[in-house]
Amino acid sequence: MKIPLRINLYFSLIIIPICNFAQNQEEIRDSVQLFSGRLIDAQTDDPIQFAHIINQTRNYAVISDTLGYFSIHIQLKDLLVVTEIGYYDLPIYISDSVARANRFHIYRMILKVYPIEQININQVGNL
Repeated sequence: MKIPLRINLYFSLIIIPICNFAQNQEEIRDSVQLFSGRLIDAQTDDPIQFAHIINQTRNYAVISDTLGYFSIHIQLKDLLVVTEIGYYDLPIYISDSVARANRFHIYRMILKVYPIEQININQVGNL
């Protein structure tokens, strides 16, 4: 039985784009990786608790646990920024070498000192 050319053409115009779309979606899903690490103080090696790890490229964030551990989904060329009160912000660019290195990352954060002017304390009220 011979299939008319019109049916073959319609079939080709519908099926090929669907297969292409499915393949592209699979490639996007495959490129997402879980990035894990630990945040510690650069001087004392103490864990940095409850720091914010923000994926600025994808607009979502996670928080480190009480031992400084975290995990976040990343893709190539994402920009992560780690923030914690009392420490300098730590930018992490997900380059090709970082994304391919399938290992645990340890980041040392540098303490930030906030200079304040002299404070005078005066007694108020009756004692």
